[in-house]
Amino acid sequence: MKADVDPRLEQQIAQAADGDEVEAMLLLQDGAPGAGPEAAEGLIDRVSRELKERPARVRRFPRLGAVYVKGSARLVRRLLESGEVSSASANDAQVTAGA
Repeated sequence: MKADVDPRLEQQIAQAADGDEVEAMLLLQDGAPGAGPEAAEGLIDRVSRELKERPARVRRFPRLGAVYVKGSARLVRRLLESGEVSSASANDAQVTAGA
C-alpha cells in the first residue's frame, strides 16, 4: 500500500538533492512487520543498511506508531516506498504562543 504523503513533504523531497536533509513524521502501518515499538527501528535499520547511510536524527513515538526522521532525501524517499508507512507529513510546523 502506498503511503499517504503530505504534498509539502513530496515537494521538499522533489526539490532536495539526494544528500540534502529532509525532516518527516511517519506513521507506520498497523500490520507492519514487527508492529510495535520495534517496527520503526527495524524499518530504519533495514533501509539504512540498503543505502549505507544513517539518518541524522530519529525520535520514536511508540504509543502512536510514529517516528520522526531527519535524514537525506534519498533515505526518507526509501522509507516512504517501503510499504510499511501509512502516512507521512513534513516537519515544518510553526509553534506559536496561545493568546
